Amino acid sequence: MKYTNQIINGEVNIQGLISNKRYLKPATVIMTLPVAMFGFILFGLALLPAAVMDLGRYVKLEYLRQVKIYHRVNYINEAVASLTSDKNTAQQVCKRLTAML
Repeated sequence: MKYTNQIINGEVNIQGLISNKRYLKPATVIMTLPVAMFGFILFGLALLPAAVMDLGRYVKLEYLRQVKIYHRVNYINEAVASLTSDKNTAQQVCKRLTAML
């Protein structure tokens, strides 16, 4: 957890990871490139399922909002229909009440 916290907080000294010895310096740079590329690819692949999950949650939320509005409108229509006998008056009252949503 120590090194993870250092990476998250930005306390990593990249130059300290590269060897100062004459023959090891190019080798460490060459070895770190595939590891970094693998990390970027892994990070990118981890973003795809996260995006799909967020999209699914958003679609579900919008569906539930529409169902809630549908139930409100249906309740208003039923209440107005039970209170009035004239169809034209009931439709006008329904339009006014649904406009308030």
